[in-house]
Amino acid sequence: MTNEAGKDGPDGEARLYANERGEYLAFKVTDDRLVTRLAAAEVIRDMVAVAQHRQWESLEVRGSAEFRREGWLEARVRGLEVRGYQPRA
Repeated sequence: MTNEAGKDGPDGEARLYANERGEYLAFKVTDDRLVTRLAAAEVIRDMVAVAQHRQWESLEVRGSAEFRREGWLEARVRGLEVRGYQPRA
């Protein structure tokens, strides 16, 4: 993923794109929220990395079961608490 961030959204949100030309929006970042429409593992990994960089201690995941599962896995590997998903045995 290209690190092409810009404060080009409403309320100064940053938008991170998956390509250098800014054609494919990967996710948006605000002060307290990360939002995407993609369930790609690479995007989820990058989102959790941003949360960790911001020193967030916990996350709440929302979306499809697959998205929440991937978010839970990535966040737990990095030592973050996760709300919104409970793994099954």
